[in-house]
Amino acid sequence: MKNKVAIINTDYYGEYTKKLLAGATSSLDGDFEYETFRVKGAWDIVYKVNSLTATYDKFIVIGIICKGDTDHYEYISSAVANWTHGSYNQQRSLHC
Repeated sequence: MKNKVAIINTDYYGEYTKKLLAGATSSLDGDFEYETFRVKGAWDIVYKVNSLTATYDKFIVIGIICKGDTDHYEYISSAVANWTHGSYNQQRSLHC
């Protein structure tokens, strides 16, 4: 059985995330079956992954968060990082 991979790619900074997506897809070999999904920004990655956990075994998430003059970077990057390292892992262990 093939591993099902969902690749979630953000549109924000699309010039760069498209290149990251190309690198990710070219790295997957024949053992992986994948589908790509686009979301607007990094914050949307969390919601998209949550909606796909019953269908996909693995996830690759691609997004860029740049630090600017406001605290927005701190809030978004912290929330997304905490989710990817905490909540998702807890959800997967409950469903295994």
